[in-house]
Amino acid sequence: MEIKFIGQGFNIEADTSVAKSLMEALSNKNYNSFQCIVAFASRKGITGLTEHIINAKSHIQNFRVIVGIDEKGTSKEALEALLEWEVECFVFSVRQKIIVHPKIYLFEGDQLNMAIIGSNNLTGTGLVNNIESSVQIKYTNDESNLIDQIKEYFNPILNTSGESNVLYPLNQELIDDLVRRGKVPTQSQQRGSRTNRQNTNSNNDDTFGSIQVQSNPTGFNPAPPLQDESEEDSNDGNTEINYDELDIIEEVNTDSISVEPEQAHQTEPLNMWIETGAMTGGSRNILDLSKKGKLDGILKFGSVSFFGVNPENYEAEIDLTFEFMGKNYPGNTILYTQDNSNWRMQFKGRTEDGNRLTTAVRENGDFMRKILVFTRLNSSNYSITFHNMDRKAYYQGISVDRAKGGNGNGREYGVF
Repeated sequence: MEIKFIGQGFNIEADTSVAKSLMEALSNKNYNSFQCIVAFASRKGITGLTEHIINAKSHIQNFRVIVGIDEKGTSKEALEALLEWEVECFVFSVRQKIIVHPKIYLFEGDQLNMAIIGSNNLTGTGLVNNIESSVQIKYTNDESNLIDQIKEYFNPILNTSGESNVLYPLNQELIDDLVRRGKVPTQSQQRGSRTNRQNTNSNNDDTFGSIQVQSNPTGFNPAPPLQDESEEDSNDGNTEINYDELDIIEEVNTDSISVEPEQAHQTEPLNMWIETGAMTGGSRNILDLSKKGKLDGILKFGSVSFFGVNPENYEAEIDLTFEFMGKNYPGNTILYTQDNSNWRMQFKGRTEDGNRLTTAVRENGDFMRKILVFTRLNSSNYSITFHNMDRKAYYQGISVDRAKGGNGNGREYGVF
């Protein structure tokens, strides 16, 4: 028997997540059955596993996926994405004012079995980004009967031939009916509910610090956002009606961004990624920001606008604090340099005890030829993370808008 703790979202260096464990298990030909029961699901979480579910059909004959819909935690789009798996799926809910809240993933084989039990929902943030924990138990038939115990407790809903008045087979007709009766929201409705809570969201409060958000593991590739969405994981992994989860993507008011009216976003994304290129300056610690951008011949916002700078106000100069690897580095500057006719960001911040941001970054990699991600904590504080260029396609996919600097020939950037 092998018992393994799966931590996620806090100790990034551990490189563990339930998404990674599920992908590994789905590819393991020792298993011929996969069942799960979860409180919430999102389109992002489901589509991130779609390829692996399809490939697993070569050796897994029995699938049974059970999803809760309480507290409007599962969207219409999530359920429709689940239909694309073309496996046996069900919606689980009860009439009483209690919540269906398990997160259990079960794999069975002729000899080898595995259970993952913990806090991870079938959502993008639940499987990868949130601070979560689960226990993975792998055993042979002569070592335990754990899955049999779980099935017995949840009988008949985890019984492949079982029926229950709290369990309904998933199909488009059921989805449409649940939406019509207000039981299941669209993603747009989920986002609207979240926007109403943003005044109390911890991302706008400097009481606590921030941490680096865990990136998707290799192979976990959620489908790009739909045309009218920016992020679907609005209710993820909390039992309270007021969810304050650690989401990568948020939406806030757009008043502070300075772009032309026809280019303005309806909501102002909290995140921007940008290619750093070779950087400039003697210490290679200066990042050029664009006044404007283009993509496919269409005029776009400039990357400097993300920081609340009016690109036409050449006298503007702002100081920013960057949070990197858990430490704050105030004293970084954005200004317009007349000699270069360009907006520039100077990474020259230091901690209170004098440690340089440039030194910290280089100790953990380098500035140059990376994908640099900014996450707005407030108007003058941003967390920053650096990623290898092979992550570019991922960030392109989740962007709600993107461009290349200048006349479309500069470095690429996007917001999400």
